[in-house]
This record gives sequence, C-alpha cells and structure tokens, in this order.
Amino acid sequence: MIFLLLSYLIFWALSCICLSIEKHANKIFAKKITASASTKLGLIVYITLLINLSLAIYILGTGIGLVYFLATLSLAHFIIVMLVSYGPKYLLLLTGLLLANSKTN
Repeated sequence: MIFLLLSYLIFWALSCICLSIEKHANKIFAKKITASASTKLGLIVYITLLINLSLAIYILGTGIGLVYFLATLSLAHFIIVMLVSYGPKYLLLLTGLLLANSKTN
C-alpha cells in the first residue's frame, strides 16, 4: 500500500515540476505559465518530495525506505519522460490536472 501512495505522490510531484518548466508547459497549456506560478509550483513540488522521502523513511525504515523512494522516483521519471514526449495530454489526465487545461489537442 505504501508503494502505491509513494508512486502516485512522486508521479504527481514530478509531473508538476515538469509542467512548471516553460518548454514543457507550452506543449500542454494554451497560455504561458507566469514566473511566480512556476516558482510556487516548484516550491510545492520540493516540499512534496521531502514529505514523501520522510514518509518512506518513517514507515519503512532508513534502508528500505530510501530504496522504495528512489525506485518510485526512477519509475515515475521514466513514465513522465515518455508521456511528455509522446502524449502530453495524457500527463494532465493522469495527474488530475485536466481541468486546468484550456487547450484541446
């Protein structure tokens, strides 16, 4: 169960950091993302990743918690790279940010 929770939260955090980058946001959103919104989104992402890391270490212990965290981080990164490259609209669908999209691809 903890693996699923870590997987989704890390996937969400990495997706949001991907969307805060102007190059990727232009592919997905119709309008440009502002610098302040990008900064706020980046701050939220790093806080979420730190919470995920501390949650994994607290529940699973230091050794296995770090392994689970890094494994889910790697898996989420691979999935996001594939989604941004081949299906950017599906990235919004999987992260739950579909309502924020005003561009129909």
